[in-house]
Amino acid sequence: MTALLRNGDYCPDGMGGFRQAWGGEEVLERVLFQLTARRGSFPLLPQVGSRLYLLGREKPAARGTVGAGYAAEALAEVPL
Repeated sequence: MTALLRNGDYCPDGMGGFRQAWGGEEVLERVLFQLTARRGSFPLLPQVGSRLYLLGREKPAARGTVGAGYAAEALAEVPL
């Protein structure tokens, strides 16, 4: 079970808590978080996140291949 995030904030459940995700929705939340967080932005957890933010430095022709590599690297860390 994991908390739902939208726009970087936890989603309230209307009763003073936060909405939770289970099953496939939980996996999707973990994947989206891993892909959108910058790798290295959590000092105690350097493996969290991806390097997709670096794609702008790549030549347009190489972005697809490099982006796929960055995504695969990030998703290898997602516990399913």
